[in-house]
Amino acid sequence: VFQAKPFHPAGIVEGLDLLEKVLEKPEYGLSYPWPCLDTLTYGQREGTLTTWIAGTGVGKSQVLREVSYHLAMTHGEKVGVIALEESNKASALGLLSLEVGVPLHLAEGRESVTNEVIEAAANKVLPNFAFYDHFGSVDAAVLIPKIRHMRRAMGIKWIVLDHISIMVSGSAAEGDERKRIDELATNLRTLCSELGIGLHIVSHLRKASGTAHEEGGAVSLQDIRGSGAPAQLSDLVIGLERNQQAATEAERNTTTIRVLKNRHSGET
Repeated sequence: VFQAKPFHPAGIVEGLDLLEKVLEKPEYGLSYPWPCLDTLTYGQREGTLTTWIAGTGVGKSQVLREVSYHLAMTHGEKVGVIALEESNKASALGLLSLEVGVPLHLAEGRESVTNEVIEAAANKVLPNFAFYDHFGSVDAAVLIPKIRHMRRAMGIKWIVLDHISIMVSGSAAEGDERKRIDELATNLRTLCSELGIGLHIVSHLRKASGTAHEEGGAVSLQDIRGSGAPAQLSDLVIGLERNQQAATEAERNTTTIRVLKNRHSGET
């Protein structure tokens, strides 16, 4: 009784109690497919929320596919894929296309690869992935338990969600879209901290006032559709820019990656 420590309510920590934690040396996260992005972000970390933004058709889904493939095949991580605008077959074919180096969703690409090659690629790649079987809008109350199951029951630490705009579009008539995106972003941010997952999400943009995003217009945090919550709550926001109407093929096929927010190092 006489040696009892002063009572502190839950959540209050004495500063010196953090000494052991602050002495831990910071580590690099898992690399991205592009080393230049690692120089700014110091890699991907569990417990972080990363938002990717770009105009329609610029290639957000393909870039996230590259990131997922890199996590699985380079780092040996298992990745949960929640692609709400494409079928699981399309998602799987996209990943296998990266493995074999041929666009398997196109007829001429598929004809150049035998079933044996595709089956071998599938046995190598697909065990590293889990897919959510749904197409179209889905309520957060339905989706979040699925993410929690992927982490706790399946041991998945990396989730790709493409995209959050469609999650509120189905119920837009029932309330304000901005408020719903705010609530969704808050729930996803909380989920990252609770589960310690690395969550990559895609968010659409509002119509540009100047050069269209689809024609190479620069993206900014203010361009995120509906709400500023994804930008405010994300640890990292990355914009993609590509001029789909450029005169040269090289320019049409080149995507610029712009780091718009970087809570870890502040570098943009």
